Formats: sequence, C-alpha cells, structure tokens
Amino acid sequence: TMKHIHKTWATKFILSLCLLVPLHTSAIQQLDRIIAVVNEDVITENELASRVSDYASQLKLSNSASPEIEALTKQVLERIIRNRIQLQLAEKLGIKIDDISLNRMLEQLASSNSVTLEQLKSKIEAEGIEFSRFREQTRKELIIKQLQQRLVEIGRASCRERV
Repeated sequence: TMKHIHKTWATKFILSLCLLVPLHTSAIQQLDRIIAVVNEDVITENELASRVSDYASQLKLSNSASPEIEALTKQVLERIIRNRIQLQLAEKLGIKIDDISLNRMLEQLASSNSVTLEQLKSKIEAEGIEFSRFREQTRKELIIKQLQQRLVEIGRASCRERV
C-alpha cells in the first residue's frame, strides 16, 4: 500500500543519511585551537603561530640572535596575553586611536625612515607581513602607550593627594 511504500522510502532515506554522516564528519578538520583565554577573549593557535612567525622574521632582518622556537613561542604568548589585558583595560577607560591619528603616526614612521608611506607599506609586505595586520598592531601599540601614560598620570595624581 501507499503507507508501506512511504514508510519504506522514509526508512531508506534516513538510513542513507546515516551512512553519509560518518563520511562527512570524517572530512571535518580541526580549524583552530584555543591556546589561552584572557577574560572573555581567546588566543588561538593560528594567531600565536602567525605572531611567532612575524617576530622570527623581524629577528632575522635585524640580525639578532634568534631564540629557540619554544622559548620564542612562550615569550610571544606572554606578550599577547599582557597586551590583551592592557587593551581590555584601555577599552574600559575609553582609550581609542582613530584612523586619522593612526595614519598620522604611520606617516611619521615612514618619514623617520626616509621613505613614503607607500614605500613603507612595500617594505613591510616584503618582510612577509600584511600591511593591514601591521597597521592594526600599530594601533594596538599606540593604545597601550596611551594607557600606560594615563596610568602614570593617575599614579602621580594619587601620590600628590597623599602628600
């Protein structure tokens, strides 16, 4: 009957899906792994590897002695964690660097190296670092610098109040 045909077809359909699911899930690969959690922010294995690669490239270019990869990875992870904590605090205090200020800073950096901004961009990319990543890293460093300046000012004000 029609009910039996429909039931048989539905059963075969579900069985075929069950057979396909294991094949599909075996093709799934782990994309990234969480290395550390800083408050509600995560640091992934890919992010850490990328930053370690950036630092290793910078060390080679500056002809500095390169530490072993394990030691460098540990140092980079510690720095990322420290920066995340500082950036989170800066965000709570409302410290931001807008695009205009960032562009001015990058132009000053280029000028201090006697190159144009385009030449600086080319040099950075020739080192294997995406300029957009370099730009955002520079923004973060400026935010941290402003945070540190504000904390020093708060500390001085606190010391004056005690005197």
